[in-house]
Amino acid sequence: MKTPIKIGQNTLLANRSIIQCMSGNKPIAELSPLPGLHQESLECAFALLKDFIKKCFEYEINWSNFTPEKALFNAYDAPEVILEFENLPPSVKFTIESLLLNQYPKLSSLIDQQREIRPSSLFICGTDSLSSFIKQNNNNLGTVKIKVGRSNLSHEIHAINQILEQTKFKLRIDANCELSAKSFEKMVLGIKNRDRIDYFESPVKDLNVWNNLSSKYQLKLAV
Repeated sequence: MKTPIKIGQNTLLANRSIIQCMSGNKPIAELSPLPGLHQESLECAFALLKDFIKKCFEYEINWSNFTPEKALFNAYDAPEVILEFENLPPSVKFTIESLLLNQYPKLSSLIDQQREIRPSSLFICGTDSLSSFIKQNNNNLGTVKIKVGRSNLSHEIHAINQILEQTKFKLRIDANCELSAKSFEKMVLGIKNRDRIDYFESPVKDLNVWNNLSSKYQLKLAV
C-alpha cells in the first residue's frame, strides 16, 4: 500500500491482498475487503462469492428488468436470489455488480449517452466543494458515497441535506467508524429525507450501538 489509510482510530500501513476477476488480460472486477473496515476476511468473501456465482448460473438475466434506480442485480428474474444478494457483505456485492456490468449488452451506448449507468461518485465533507459536486452530479441517477466524520458535524448534516434537496441519486454515508454514538444519532435525526439513504457504512465502532439505532430508526447499515 503506497499511502497509509486511516480507519477509525487505526492506520493501515501494510500491504493487503486482492482477488482480480479477468476477461482475457483485462481486469473487470476485484474483491478487496479492507482490514479494519470490513468484517469479512478476503478468504471468507471469496468463499461467499464463489458460492453465490454458482447459484446464479441456474437463472437467466432479463436485462429489461434493469432500471437506473435499482442495483444492476435486479435484472435477475429470481426474487429469492435477489434477496440473498442483498444480504451479502458490501465487498462481495461490489464484485458481483462489477461482473454483471461487464456483461450488460447496452453498456457502450449508455456510456456514450451518459445515461442510466454512471460510475460511482465520492464526496468528502470538509474537503470537496459542495456546489461543484452538486453541479457535476446533477443528472446522476445512481448512488453516491459521502465521507463524513472529518469536519464539523452540523456542516456535514447541512451538506447531506443540500445534496438530497438538489439531486436525485441515493447516498451511502461512510464514517469509517469516526462518529460517536451521540453524533451518529444526531446525524440520523438531522437528515430530512432518510428514504434516499442507501445505507450508513461503518458509522461507529460499537456494533451494539449500530443494532440499537438500526432498530430504532429503521436504518440500513453496512460494515
